[in-house]
Amino acid sequence: MHRRFRIGLLMLASLAGLSAPLAATPALANEAQCKFGGGFQVISRERTDSVGHDIIARPVPANAAGPCIFAKRSGDIEISTADEADTVLGLAGTHLVMDRGTGPSRVLVIYDLAARKVALTLAYDDQVPVKIAASGVTLAAVTGPASAANCPKFKEYKANGLGAALTIETRIAFPGLARTESGKPRCIAQQ
Repeated sequence: MHRRFRIGLLMLASLAGLSAPLAATPALANEAQCKFGGGFQVISRERTDSVGHDIIARPVPANAAGPCIFAKRSGDIEISTADEADTVLGLAGTHLVMDRGTGPSRVLVIYDLAARKVALTLAYDDQVPVKIAASGVTLAAVTGPASAANCPKFKEYKANGLGAALTIETRIAFPGLARTESGKPRCIAQQ
């Protein structure tokens, strides 16, 4: 729910003499969100001055994550940078899975928290849900450009100023990031 809309609803409820328990109301856009696993607590919050999230990871003892408050501490791993529109999709052990981008051309980013570096970036179709499990990630990975011969909507995309790409269901296994493709290729619009 948009922040302005939520605040408006709360103001209307207050004027009407109604109240709602704080725990039952949705989180504001800039409140922190947390994921726990693999000896890490990942804390993210929506940026107020640009797109994407500020993201940090903090090493924690197993099952001992702290409060979900975005505050940088010594030893934290700063994941996001101001020039990248990253959003946390999930955490599988020590692999943080993120979406990067703002338009129809998106990139899936897998960040290895233990190694403190990006392990994989892969163009993908964000209209198909990414499935994250302890054993790996499944997504619709972009395999390359499409043409009029293999994309029924190629002319439509081109007329709208877009390109076209082919995608295929791809499984990325942890820990080695081995890829396995399955199913038939699909055609999508690309920026």
